[in-house]
Amino acid sequence: MATKLQVPPSSSIVNVSVIDSTARLHNLSYYVAMTPLYPGYERSSVPCYVFLIHHPATNTRLLYDLALRKNFRTHLNPHLVKKMAPLQMEFRVEKDTAEILQENGLDLRDIDAIILSHHHFDHVGDTTKFPATTKLLVGPGTKATYWPGYPEDPDNQDSTADTYAGREVVELAFEQSDPRVCEIGGFKAWDYFGDGSFYVLHTPGHTANHLSALARTTTAAAAAAATGGESSTFILMAGDLVHSCMCFRPSTRYPLPETIVLESTSSSESTITAPPSSSRPHSPSSHGTEPLARRHRLYQPPPPPPSPSSLPPSTCTTSEDSRTQPFCLIAGAVEEDAALSQANAGVLADCFDTDEDVLVIYAHDDSLLDGVLEFFPRSDANAWKEKGWGRKGHWRFLGRMVRALNNPGEGEDERTQKGEGQCVVPEDIS
Repeated sequence: MATKLQVPPSSSIVNVSVIDSTARLHNLSYYVAMTPLYPGYERSSVPCYVFLIHHPATNTRLLYDLALRKNFRTHLNPHLVKKMAPLQMEFRVEKDTAEILQENGLDLRDIDAIILSHHHFDHVGDTTKFPATTKLLVGPGTKATYWPGYPEDPDNQDSTADTYAGREVVELAFEQSDPRVCEIGGFKAWDYFGDGSFYVLHTPGHTANHLSALARTTTAAAAAAATGGESSTFILMAGDLVHSCMCFRPSTRYPLPETIVLESTSSSESTITAPPSSSRPHSPSSHGTEPLARRHRLYQPPPPPPSPSSLPPSTCTTSEDSRTQPFCLIAGAVEEDAALSQANAGVLADCFDTDEDVLVIYAHDDSLLDGVLEFFPRSDANAWKEKGWGRKGHWRFLGRMVRALNNPGEGEDERTQKGEGQCVVPEDIS
């Protein structure tokens, strides 16, 4: 499939591991993230991913995000905790990222830098667990706009001062005069190691300082040997660039096909039966997508016959837009610049997600759990294309809608209780 993504060629790579931080945001209401809402997407339980990046040429290790810290309830500004209470979300975390690394034999002194996608509490984790030699890399304007943090600024509900205290902070400027700065997929990019193996991207919208990262996971030569591909493979660590696959899939360059295969998982989605869409037989996991397209916000029913004659009915089933445009638009409730976030979702769809050599992983993508991603320390993610992660995961987010169509009498609470998210409100957050 053709792509608009232009990455400078390189023979260098980094090794990427996806870390399950153990953090889960339960009972997350999707209305704050996308519009319109569809049956099955009222709320969810989502993970918080962390990425470990190793540059073998220099033996340098980085982290992208730290997820949620264990003691967040007592650590955050109390005003923020109270403000979140009406949302009735529950946050659970078993381990800090530092604990996960140490338990698996990694010395925290070997972490050269932590790249924060942005300053929100479910991404900054607990940096105090890392030695002062570990640098902090942040996006443009972080210091002036979002710091000082609480309690230095008692009114700051977004940041805490210990995130940056006592360590070097590198604030990227993405200046054109910097020889390491280029443009990738419409975003300004900074070549971290100077060899084309790892780029930090400025992706403002959710916040003005938001950073994503693009890692080269195989070279063109290695990709050709492993999968027969002609170019390097990449992982895009998208942070909060989006909060749902519904906001960038399908797309003009990667339209919704007539059928999709939902890979078996350990969740309730594995028992879904396909909604009927035609007389053609389906495999047990093959789903006709006509009912999904008919639910699309842009669906237009076929026109009626021009006259009550014997003319055959129109063979048109769905408007093109219902298969080539995302199911949802980005809602503005959690975006600093909703219009820019919407534009970025278009860039994500058009330049990155349509490229079969790029695996997109945003911070809270629950559709990749239970059967797609393999987590640290089990394996690194560099062989993602060879293992079929992109193919398995691309349409998996639609399992929620398939389930809702198969169980029209089942309410939101029933879906939640059967694996679509937890509904418990913790007593100490209200």
